[in-house]
Amino acid sequence: MKKNIVVFIAILLIIECQGQEGISLSQSTNNTFIIDIFARGDNNRLHFGYSHQFNGQKGKVEKTKLDGSTETEKGKYFWTCDLGYSRIFFNHIAVHSELSIGGSKKFTNFKDERDYIDDYSVITSRNLAVGIGLKLGYSFKFGFEPFIGFNTLKKVDIGARVFW
Repeated sequence: MKKNIVVFIAILLIIECQGQEGISLSQSTNNTFIIDIFARGDNNRLHFGYSHQFNGQKGKVEKTKLDGSTETEKGKYFWTCDLGYSRIFFNHIAVHSELSIGGSKKFTNFKDERDYIDDYSVITSRNLAVGIGLKLGYSFKFGFEPFIGFNTLKKVDIGARVFW
């Protein structure tokens, strides 16, 4: 379910970025998917993106634990809106800094043996999530830029930008 939401957001961003200069997609080592759009002016770019970590939470969320359920796993995940600035040096080297602000949720998954109740999760706490990051990329003339980066929330991030 949550992956469908991210795909939907990605499609909306792709439609919205028709007036922009490009789009980037990436994935981090802690199972975070990232999409951003950017506008370019000379060697400067302004980025706006969305990140979502998929970390094993069941799709259905209940407010409290239901009777007869057993706990199967605990975890946490986050989502952020990312604002960044990048600059291209020597016509090819892209240096991109970013600020990520969003929310973090801790959850507990439960399994229920009754047939009419699906597995579910309960959100146990909500917190603010803030991170900073830096990415390095190599910009090819034909509109493609692979990059690698690190963010305090997302950890190691690998992806590619396409621009026109």
